[in-house]
Amino acid sequence: MAEKSGVHLTGADSGWPVAGSAEPDPKKDGSGADPHSRASSVKGNTFEVSERQRIVVDATGGTYKLKLGGKTSAKINSTATAKQVQEALEALESIGAGNCEVTGGPGNAGGKNPYYVTFKGALKEQDVAQLEVVEKETTGGGGTVTVTTTTQGS
Repeated sequence: MAEKSGVHLTGADSGWPVAGSAEPDPKKDGSGADPHSRASSVKGNTFEVSERQRIVVDATGGTYKLKLGGKTSAKINSTATAKQVQEALEALESIGAGNCEVTGGPGNAGGKNPYYVTFKGALKEQDVAQLEVVEKETTGGGGTVTVTTTTQGS
C-alpha cells in the first residue's frame, strides 16, 4: 500500500514539487500527483502554482493543431520535437514568446512520450484554459491526440 503524506516538498532551483494531501507520495511509488508540479512562490499559506498541461500523441504520422483563446496554431507534426511544439504554441497570440515551456515527446504509437506544457512568463501562476486539439489528421497508433490539465494554475 502506498504511503500517504500531507504535502511532499523537495528542493529544486525552479520551484517545489507538490503532492496533494490525499495522494500517494510520488517519491515512493510514482502514482501520486504530477511529480513535475511546481509551486513557484508562496503567499501567506498558499502556494502559487503555474499551470501544467499534458499532450498525449498516440500516432506515428500526420498532423494536428492546438487552439487556445480562439487562436489556432500552425500544423504540428505528430512526431514533432518538444521545441517544435513550443514554437507552435509561442506563435499563438494567446500565448506569446517566452510564456510556455514544452518538454517530453515526441508522439508515438501508444502515446508513451507525452509532452508537458508549463506556462510561465506572463502566464505564470495563472489558471490557463485547457488547450484544444483541432484539425487532427493523425495516423498510426491509435491516431489520437489528447490534452489534460495535470496542474491547475493559481
